[in-house]
Amino acid sequence: MKRQPLSRNALARHEAGHVLAIALLGRSAVFSWRRFPRYELAHVEAAAEGGEEWEDPQSRGAIIARRVVAALAGGAAERCHVGTSPDTEDLAAIFAWTGAVDFELAHEWLTLQRYDGDQQAIMVDLSRLFTETVRLFELPENRRALTEISGRILTVLETVDRDERSSIELPAELLTKDLRLEPAPRFALQATIAKAH
Repeated sequence: MKRQPLSRNALARHEAGHVLAIALLGRSAVFSWRRFPRYELAHVEAAAEGGEEWEDPQSRGAIIARRVVAALAGGAAERCHVGTSPDTEDLAAIFAWTGAVDFELAHEWLTLQRYDGDQQAIMVDLSRLFTETVRLFELPENRRALTEISGRILTVLETVDRDERSSIELPAELLTKDLRLEPAPRFALQATIAKAH
Protein backbone atom coordinates (compact mmCIF):
# COMPACT_ATOMS: atom_id res chain seq x y z
CA MET A 1 0.00 0.00 0.00
CA LYS A 2 1.26 3.45 -0.84
CA ARG A 3 -0.23 6.75 0.23
CA GLN A 4 1.42 9.30 -1.98
CA PRO A 5 0.85 13.06 -1.78
CA LEU A 6 3.67 14.04 -4.16
CA SER A 7 5.07 11.64 -6.73
CA ARG A 8 2.83 9.38 -8.76
CA ASN A 9 5.99 7.75 -10.14
CA ALA A 10 6.94 6.62 -6.63
CA LEU A 11 3.43 5.30 -6.07
CA ALA A 12 3.51 3.34 -9.35
CA ARG A 13 6.97 1.92 -8.64
CA HIS A 14 5.95 0.83 -5.13
CA GLU A 15 2.74 -0.84 -6.25
CA ALA A 16 4.55 -2.48 -9.18
CA GLY A 17 6.61 -4.32 -6.56
CA HIS A 18 3.50 -5.73 -4.92
CA VAL A 19 2.01 -6.71 -8.29
CA LEU A 20 5.22 -8.42 -9.41
CA ALA A 21 5.79 -10.30 -6.16
CA ILE A 22 2.24 -11.63 -6.06
CA ALA A 23 2.50 -12.70 -9.72
CA LEU A 24 5.84 -14.44 -9.06
CA LEU A 25 4.24 -16.24 -6.12
CA GLY A 26 1.51 -17.55 -8.43
CA ARG A 27 -1.35 -15.66 -6.79
CA SER A 28 -4.07 -13.56 -8.34
CA ALA A 29 -4.66 -10.07 -7.00
CA VAL A 30 -6.64 -6.86 -7.40
CA PHE A 31 -5.03 -3.45 -7.93
CA SER A 32 -7.04 -0.59 -6.46
CA TRP A 33 -6.48 3.15 -6.45
CA ARG A 34 -8.37 6.05 -4.96
CA ARG A 35 -7.92 9.80 -5.10
CA PHE A 36 -8.51 11.91 -2.02
CA PRO A 37 -8.35 15.72 -1.81
CA ARG A 38 -4.71 15.80 -0.65
CA TYR A 39 -3.24 12.44 -1.68
CA GLU A 40 -3.70 9.22 -3.65
CA LEU A 41 -3.90 5.76 -2.13
CA ALA A 42 -3.02 2.57 -4.03
CA HIS A 43 -3.22 -1.01 -2.83
CA VAL A 44 -2.70 -4.52 -4.22
CA GLU A 45 -4.66 -7.26 -2.48
CA ALA A 46 -3.70 -10.88 -3.09
CA ALA A 47 -6.36 -13.56 -3.19
CA ALA A 48 -6.81 -15.39 0.07
CA GLU A 49 -5.07 -18.68 0.64
CA GLY A 50 -5.20 -21.01 3.56
CA GLY A 51 -7.93 -23.55 4.21
CA GLU A 52 -6.55 -26.99 4.94
CA GLU A 53 -3.00 -25.83 4.21
CA TRP A 54 -3.20 -23.49 7.20
CA GLU A 55 -3.64 -26.45 9.56
CA ASP A 56 -0.34 -28.02 8.44
CA PRO A 57 2.57 -26.22 10.20
CA GLN A 58 4.96 -26.50 7.24
CA SER A 59 2.35 -25.24 4.76
CA ARG A 60 1.36 -22.48 7.18
CA GLY A 61 4.99 -21.34 7.34
CA ALA A 62 5.14 -21.15 3.55
CA ILE A 63 1.89 -19.15 3.40
CA ILE A 64 3.23 -16.70 5.99
CA ALA A 65 6.54 -16.31 4.15
CA ARG A 66 4.71 -15.56 0.89
CA ARG A 67 2.49 -13.01 2.64
CA VAL A 68 5.51 -11.31 4.19
CA VAL A 69 7.25 -11.12 0.80
CA ALA A 70 4.10 -9.64 -0.78
CA ALA A 71 3.89 -7.03 2.00
CA LEU A 72 7.56 -6.04 1.72
CA ALA A 73 7.64 -6.06 -2.08
CA GLY A 74 6.70 -2.42 -2.59
CA GLY A 75 9.67 -1.31 -0.52
CA ALA A 76 11.88 -3.88 -2.23
CA ALA A 77 10.95 -2.40 -5.61
CA GLU A 78 11.87 1.07 -4.39
CA ARG A 79 15.16 -0.24 -2.96
CA CYS A 80 15.95 -2.03 -6.22
CA HIS A 81 15.29 1.18 -8.15
CA VAL A 82 18.17 3.04 -6.46
CA GLY A 83 20.85 0.44 -7.16
CA THR A 84 22.36 -2.82 -6.06
CA SER A 85 21.34 -3.84 -2.57
CA PRO A 86 23.77 -4.66 0.23
CA ASP A 87 23.89 -8.17 1.69
CA THR A 88 21.56 -7.08 4.49
CA GLU A 89 19.44 -4.05 5.30
CA ASP A 90 18.98 -2.68 8.80
CA LEU A 91 15.41 -2.48 10.04
CA ALA A 92 15.26 1.32 9.98
CA ALA A 93 16.15 1.27 6.27
CA ILE A 94 13.59 -1.46 5.55
CA PHE A 95 10.93 0.55 7.39
CA ALA A 96 11.83 3.63 5.33
CA TRP A 97 11.62 1.68 2.03
CA THR A 98 8.39 -0.16 2.79
CA GLY A 99 6.48 2.42 4.80
CA ALA A 100 4.69 1.88 8.10
CA VAL A 101 1.62 0.04 6.78
CA ASP A 102 3.50 -2.61 4.78
CA PHE A 103 6.18 -3.04 7.45
CA GLU A 104 3.58 -3.61 10.17
CA LEU A 105 1.63 -6.00 7.94
CA ALA A 106 4.77 -8.09 7.36
CA HIS A 107 5.48 -8.02 11.10
CA GLU A 108 1.94 -9.16 11.92
CA TRP A 109 2.18 -12.09 9.51
CA LEU A 110 5.43 -13.20 11.13
CA THR A 111 3.93 -13.09 14.63
CA LEU A 112 1.39 -15.72 13.57
CA GLN A 113 4.10 -18.38 13.58
CA ARG A 114 5.45 -17.53 17.02
CA TYR A 115 4.25 -18.65 20.41
CA ASP A 116 6.98 -17.05 22.50
CA GLY A 117 6.90 -13.52 21.07
CA ASP A 118 10.59 -13.54 20.16
CA GLN A 119 10.90 -10.11 18.58
CA GLN A 120 14.51 -10.65 17.51
CA ALA A 121 13.59 -13.78 15.54
CA ILE A 122 10.75 -11.92 13.84
CA MET A 123 13.07 -9.12 12.79
CA VAL A 124 15.72 -11.56 11.51
CA ASP A 125 13.21 -13.21 9.17
CA LEU A 126 11.74 -9.86 8.14
CA SER A 127 15.16 -8.51 7.18
CA ARG A 128 16.17 -11.70 5.36
CA LEU A 129 12.93 -11.92 3.37
CA PHE A 130 13.23 -8.25 2.37
CA THR A 131 16.77 -8.82 1.10
CA GLU A 132 15.72 -11.97 -0.79
CA THR A 133 12.88 -10.03 -2.43
CA VAL A 134 15.22 -7.24 -3.52
CA ARG A 135 17.58 -9.82 -5.05
CA LEU A 136 14.67 -11.44 -6.88
CA PHE A 137 13.70 -8.06 -8.32
CA GLU A 138 17.29 -7.38 -9.39
CA LEU A 139 17.22 -10.31 -11.84
CA PRO A 140 17.20 -8.84 -15.37
CA GLU A 141 13.74 -10.01 -16.49
CA ASN A 142 12.16 -8.98 -13.21
CA ARG A 143 13.85 -5.58 -13.24
CA ARG A 144 12.43 -5.00 -16.74
CA ALA A 145 9.03 -6.23 -15.55
CA LEU A 146 9.04 -3.75 -12.66
CA THR A 147 9.63 -0.90 -15.09
CA GLU A 148 6.89 -2.13 -17.42
CA ILE A 149 4.35 -2.70 -14.64
CA SER A 150 5.07 0.73 -13.21
CA GLY A 151 4.51 2.25 -16.65
CA ARG A 152 1.26 0.36 -17.05
CA ILE A 153 0.03 1.64 -13.68
CA LEU A 154 0.85 5.20 -14.74
CA THR A 155 -1.04 4.67 -18.01
CA VAL A 156 -4.08 3.37 -16.14
CA LEU A 157 -4.03 6.38 -13.80
CA GLU A 158 -3.70 8.79 -16.72
CA THR A 159 -6.83 7.21 -18.22
CA VAL A 160 -8.62 7.58 -14.88
CA ASP A 161 -7.61 11.24 -14.79
CA ARG A 162 -9.01 11.84 -18.29
CA ASP A 163 -12.26 10.14 -17.29
CA GLU A 164 -12.37 12.27 -14.12
CA ARG A 165 -12.81 9.24 -11.91
CA SER A 166 -11.71 9.13 -8.31
CA SER A 167 -11.19 5.37 -7.95
CA ILE A 168 -10.50 2.20 -9.90
CA GLU A 169 -10.13 -1.54 -9.31
CA LEU A 170 -8.75 -4.00 -11.82
CA PRO A 171 -7.26 -7.51 -11.87
CA ALA A 172 -3.51 -7.20 -11.27
CA GLU A 173 -2.97 -9.82 -13.96
CA LEU A 174 -3.70 -7.13 -16.55
CA LEU A 175 -0.57 -5.33 -15.35
CA THR A 176 1.66 -8.39 -15.86
CA LYS A 177 0.14 -9.72 -19.08
CA ASP A 178 2.72 -10.99 -21.62
CA LEU A 179 5.70 -10.17 -19.40
CA ARG A 180 8.65 -12.55 -19.05
CA LEU A 181 9.38 -13.17 -15.38
CA GLU A 182 12.23 -14.96 -13.64
CA PRO A 183 10.74 -17.50 -11.21
CA ALA A 184 10.69 -16.90 -7.49
CA PRO A 185 12.48 -19.16 -5.03
CA ARG A 186 10.52 -21.01 -2.38
CA PHE A 187 10.42 -18.41 0.35
CA ALA A 188 10.52 -19.90 3.83
CA LEU A 189 10.61 -18.93 7.45
CA GLN A 190 13.75 -19.72 9.41
CA ALA A 191 14.18 -17.81 12.65
CA THR A 192 10.45 -17.54 13.33
CA ILE A 193 9.64 -21.25 13.12
CA ALA A 194 8.21 -22.02 16.54
CA LYS A 195 10.26 -24.65 18.33
CA ALA A 196 8.47 -27.68 19.75
CA HIS A 197 8.70 -27.84 23.54
